[in-house]
Amino acid sequence: MRPLFMRFLVLVPFLALGCDRALDPRPPVSFRLYYPTGIAFAPPSNLDGGVGALWVANSNFDRRFDIGWVTPIDLSTIRSDDGRSLPPPGGTVAPPADGGSDEGRPVQFTNLMIPDGGIVTIQSFAGLATLDVDAGRLFVPSRAENDYLAVLQTSTDGGVGVRCFFSGGDDCLQDSIPLAVEQTPGSVGIPAAPQPYSVSLAPTGEVYVTHLKPASSPAQGITNLQNYLVTLYQPDLVAARAAFQGGAGRYVPPDTAFSPIGRGGSNSIVITPEFLYISGRGKLATTDPDVLLRVVDRFSKLVAYPVIQQVWASVDARGLALHPNGQRLYLVTDNPPSLLVLDIDNFTAQGLAPAFILVRGVPLPAGPNDIALIPRAGRAPLVVVSCAIDGSIVFYDDDLGQIAALVPGVGAVPFALAVDRRGDVARIFVSNFGDGRVAVIDVPVPGGTAETTLAPRIVGHIGLKQYCLLLTDDRNCVDPAP
Repeated sequence: MRPLFMRFLVLVPFLALGCDRALDPRPPVSFRLYYPTGIAFAPPSNLDGGVGALWVANSNFDRRFDIGWVTPIDLSTIRSDDGRSLPPPGGTVAPPADGGSDEGRPVQFTNLMIPDGGIVTIQSFAGLATLDVDAGRLFVPSRAENDYLAVLQTSTDGGVGVRCFFSGGDDCLQDSIPLAVEQTPGSVGIPAAPQPYSVSLAPTGEVYVTHLKPASSPAQGITNLQNYLVTLYQPDLVAARAAFQGGAGRYVPPDTAFSPIGRGGSNSIVITPEFLYISGRGKLATTDPDVLLRVVDRFSKLVAYPVIQQVWASVDARGLALHPNGQRLYLVTDNPPSLLVLDIDNFTAQGLAPAFILVRGVPLPAGPNDIALIPRAGRAPLVVVSCAIDGSIVFYDDDLGQIAALVPGVGAVPFALAVDRRGDVARIFVSNFGDGRVAVIDVPVPGGTAETTLAPRIVGHIGLKQYCLLLTDDRNCVDPAP
């Protein structure tokens, strides 16, 4: 026993020295994406032949780097390893220079061509990103420490660059908006919006933010749980920018920016002239009102619960989208994975809360998350849903009342969607959280009432594929294979 004890004593100093070793800096990199989550697209100034710009939030999910970041991508400059470029929607990638063929496989655009200093840093664990194209303003909520909402400035003249809106610099942690100040230990705890997840922008200028984790009072407790709708206004942001640059410090929303909407988490928002439709990530107790869908009066902030769960037994809702006519809502639920098609009554009746009628529930592949609509002239819009566990995206055709196409092999954990809709082709960008790339998918969507076969195809992937994440400590380890 004594020799073993002595060996333990000898080891202790070395262990202590190892624990005292300072960590080397691990700054984010501009040449790759890393656990991408939120994405935002802006069309090109030349709609006939351009490809536009993309902003990607890198969530830094495993904290391999010191901080998260946003990568601005000029889609006209990205290149494959052999120098080929991304064509406009509906176009085909040029064949390899050696005269070979891609044999129908997606082309890997691994060279992002980001200039030095082109990225900006944000907090880790970014959620869904939202872009105000006209104002050139990008909103990215993050769920890590301090629960920040980053407000970024992009170009409004077709440029791709990005900078922090308040400071004008490239470190957006210093001026991001904290949404859970009251959740610091020892504080009252409410109001606060821990784990902010998505942002929706109203035509009248309001900025609405959802959050996943309920706030508690006292802070960090399990009592008096409450979820809040955060409402910010564009004039306030402009005034806050001037105050920050004048030395007044970061903007902290007042208590009046938080309105209670029940205990369960909130996911996404659809905005109508009078109401907000808010999907919920689950209720905390069986006695709580159903939170699959909430209706909030935009002006009084009163909340109604349509109780969708009485006709569809699900406990977790994700993305939602509204038909352009305002009379039909598409709601994605998990457990079971489904797309709910809901008709809306009283949606224009002043003073009356809308009522919802379940038209159908459409089974989806595992792990549905984000949703987007593709407008079609003379027909109902196509509904696109990312399915994270299945690794696919699906297209639901409301004219047919069924899934019209499924694209497998999109990537590992398809997460968020962004759509480029022009002409007779729509281009969908899909952030693949699990493999560090953005998939590019084209689908012809001609107008008219003639029956056509939906034929989406994966054009390519943007970024390097994440590979040996757990097999090495080399943070640049990638698999260049498709």
